[in-house]
Amino acid sequence: MTRQKRHPRLLGRQSRQHSQPGIPRTSPNRRYRFGGSNSGRNFNYTPSPSTSPCMSSHSIEQGPPQIWQRSSSPALRQLGDTSYQYRDLDQRRNEIRLLRILPETTSVVKCELFVTSLDKPCRYIAVSYAWGDTDDTETIILDGHEFVVTESLKLALERLRSRHTPVIVWADAICINQGNTEERNLQVQAMTNIYQEAVEVAIWLGPERDGSNMALELLRDLYQCCHHPAQIRAIIESPNSKPYFQALVALFDREYWGRLWVVQEVINGNNITVYCGASSLPWDYCLVASDVLLKYYPYLIVAFLYVSGIAAISASGRTCPGQLACGGPAVLRDLRKDGGPAGLLEVLLYHQEKSCREPRDKVYGLLGILSPFERSQFPVDYSRPVREVYIDVVDYLLTTTRSLDVICASINFPVHQNIDGLPSWCPDWSQRRRILPIWHRFRGFSASGELEPNFSFSKNSKRRILNISAIRLDKITICGVPLNPPICKGALLMAFFEWRLKLIDAKGYNQTDHEAFCRTLSCDQIPDTWTTQEWLERTYRTFSLGLLGRFPALILDPHLMSYARNLSLTLAEQKQTLSESFANSMTGRCFAITRSGLLCLGSGALQVEDIVCVPLGCSTPIILRKRGEGYTFIGDVYVDGYMHGKAIDDWRNGRLKLETFSMQ
Repeated sequence: MTRQKRHPRLLGRQSRQHSQPGIPRTSPNRRYRFGGSNSGRNFNYTPSPSTSPCMSSHSIEQGPPQIWQRSSSPALRQLGDTSYQYRDLDQRRNEIRLLRILPETTSVVKCELFVTSLDKPCRYIAVSYAWGDTDDTETIILDGHEFVVTESLKLALERLRSRHTPVIVWADAICINQGNTEERNLQVQAMTNIYQEAVEVAIWLGPERDGSNMALELLRDLYQCCHHPAQIRAIIESPNSKPYFQALVALFDREYWGRLWVVQEVINGNNITVYCGASSLPWDYCLVASDVLLKYYPYLIVAFLYVSGIAAISASGRTCPGQLACGGPAVLRDLRKDGGPAGLLEVLLYHQEKSCREPRDKVYGLLGILSPFERSQFPVDYSRPVREVYIDVVDYLLTTTRSLDVICASINFPVHQNIDGLPSWCPDWSQRRRILPIWHRFRGFSASGELEPNFSFSKNSKRRILNISAIRLDKITICGVPLNPPICKGALLMAFFEWRLKLIDAKGYNQTDHEAFCRTLSCDQIPDTWTTQEWLERTYRTFSLGLLGRFPALILDPHLMSYARNLSLTLAEQKQTLSESFANSMTGRCFAITRSGLLCLGSGALQVEDIVCVPLGCSTPIILRKRGEGYTFIGDVYVDGYMHGKAIDDWRNGRLKLETFSMQ
């Protein structure tokens, strides 16, 4: 067996194999193995025993022996509970605190805090972790005082602790005085530099469980096979690989990937290592493996269809193939390196599913990956009302982009309790949503052509009333049932069935109308090589076969049954077509028809009598609802035939009117 070259590590310690009693460091024999020199190798890293320069270069002024100071708090310990007193930081000197984890001498984690300047810091590791349940706390010793932290952080400190030398780290929950709002404001603004200056960023995914050692083993295999398609397919298609993919789905379902703050921590970090239990893996391995999973997504779909025993839906709500291809490391990509736009709105939408406890952090927590100019436009201030912070975002984007697209991110479905006083047109970034604006999910729409918006805030409204100029198209007269997220295949099929009945009731079986219906279901995302008639045939064949398979007692009309007789689609092709061509466009939306017969796919919150209009400076039409003297913004909408400037032409030709709408 060829021994893998060990990677030099910052931490001066041996890998703590004894930390997980009863759990082997290597996985069971992997039967999906194909030939090669790597077959049967040991996966886990064992760091070289050496003293870290970070630890040896920093001298420590020794004081008298410290005595533990117990807190006088009740038995139930709250996060941050301690008798420890923070010393104020000198922001003129760009000071931060660092945490020295003392060598392992007992089961209790003992640490010391000291102050240094970011202008010339010592070598340290920045810890990136999920806080976990704030009621699930543990106690460490900080400068002789008991200090309450989350269990997740304590486990991370234990994992990074060395037996023989101090380890210096930065961890937000301890190094920032969380009870000092002014300090939090300044330290949050400095986090970009804190992670950039660290000699390593340590990603802590948590203790070993659900076969996480097998999951990391699979990631390494995919990394090593990234240029060998036959080997990758052999891994994916082997029934014996099922436990490894199950373990990887579980790993990608962990809380860490859904935490907002880790985005800037990882993107700004250097020399990043992933730790999970006793195992570790370079972050670059994870990124490459994630690219492989996305590239081979169609093979994953087939494998998960025919390999029994694998749950169809992961804990995150995605299908298992979807979670493998789009979860885990994929959610922490740097948009700038991928060549895409990385402005404020793109960043907010890309990371809108991430969670954080403080609603202001949905903005503040992403400043570190924006340009210095955009970062300077939003000074961190936790004393400001959340409503004002969110309105600031819209005001800035309306003014700088000269586009109304930002208001389409205000997804008012499913119905939820907005931040107090938030206008309907202002996105509530505190909500975790997978529904995206139509213009963002499907590029290329230009409903208002090249025209810029005409907008203003009503005087004395404290920016709560936004006036826009828009071309009124029509009113909704028919609407189907909304397709509530998260969806399953059965819900998708039944939504199609009910929506098509609405179409037939209103328009009959006219071929042109049914072609428009199929365009509408997919927001016109038809491959260039397909005609609208071919897309109609593919759409109806896919849904009819799906309905017959899932609901055999359901009676289909002869028109739809005629498409079901063509059995050319395989089960895998049906599932892929449903998920890729329709689930993305239909989820969270509702089919509707206007008074003049326009076919629409809009927010699931739309109702009969809602107004369809095209605002100047907006990529898509929107839905408004009359409310007193003004209007409530309901959401964006696909309107067949009006996604590429037709409303502007009709207005200029006098067929439509430009009006002012005051949105509250």
